[in-house]
Amino acid sequence: MMTVISALQRRRSIVGKEQHDRLADMSNAVRCMLKSVGENPDREGLLKTPERAAKAFMFFTKGYEDSISGMESIFCSVKYLVCICS
Repeated sequence: MMTVISALQRRRSIVGKEQHDRLADMSNAVRCMLKSVGENPDREGLLKTPERAAKAFMFFTKGYEDSISGMESIFCSVKYLVCICS
């Protein structure tokens, strides 16, 4: 029988592999974009750019993986009165 801890560790290793695969795919896509605009992605100033861009994109979009089940309080209706004076 699998314990909760071993199940969580297994899930983390699966998620880690998925993230690694996604990072590699996005890095390759950034390399293709650099080549498409005439840059050499193998030159010294751009060697780490594909991975940096992929990591940034993953960071900026990480909220898409979150469940909204715990966010009900954020989207609940609030009664308020608005007065705009000009």
